[in-house]
Amino acid sequence: MINLMHAECVAAMRKLADRSVDHTITDPPYSEKTHAKGKRYKRGDIVDHVIAYKPMTPAIMRAVSKQIVRITRRWIIVTCDSDSPQLWAAALERAGAEFVRHGIFYKDDAQPQMSGDRPGAGFECVVICHAPRESGPMRWNGGGKCARWHARSDALPPTRFGSRRDLIVDGQKPLAFFRQLVTDFTDPGERICDPYAGGGTMAVACQELGRDCITFECDEETYNKAQHRIKEAGKQQPLPLARAKATQLQLGG
Repeated sequence: MINLMHAECVAAMRKLADRSVDHTITDPPYSEKTHAKGKRYKRGDIVDHVIAYKPMTPAIMRAVSKQIVRITRRWIIVTCDSDSPQLWAAALERAGAEFVRHGIFYKDDAQPQMSGDRPGAGFECVVICHAPRESGPMRWNGGGKCARWHARSDALPPTRFGSRRDLIVDGQKPLAFFRQLVTDFTDPGERICDPYAGGGTMAVACQELGRDCITFECDEETYNKAQHRIKEAGKQQPLPLARAKATQLQLGG
């Protein structure tokens, strides 16, 4: 079951019961530093490009981390720009999670930093943590492979000035990348929380791979676009994958 809610994520997660989701996998907004570098190249000049959503601040990071750790039973995976992995790891550890390691996502385009005066970023970071372990060792489905992922962008080739009109949000990750994370860290039938729905990519990956997903988006226009995308992706599914277990989302008071 995919549950996309039009809501601010911290307020929405406060309504979820402790340990009510199996994993949290999310791609939150970029840092203030990345927003400041969000410029695009146009006819030999650098022009300001305003990223369409608010940046991630340390205060928001701490508030989000607190709720993520409280509601999650196992893996906590956060993708972020290269300026933020230590900040996210520290915020999650402070909230009670166990930091495991940093991973790398290699990307084919440099969005949202379309700077023409210098090389764009060729990778983003993956912060891998685990919720407090109540019993048993941590496990994942990746065997002994390293924490490194690559996927081609879902965007059409850029126009002359680097526009990406076919993406719902700046910095939208490839669906293939989220499929890899879901496959490596979760099992069919489990429930994944994505506090930052954005273009709905995580929800689509979960829908394809037989996982439940609860996800939140506060911007109304983005929410509507993500909702449409998820519905269209669902129409293309031949048959739902078998559920490993049937569980129901528990909401707290």
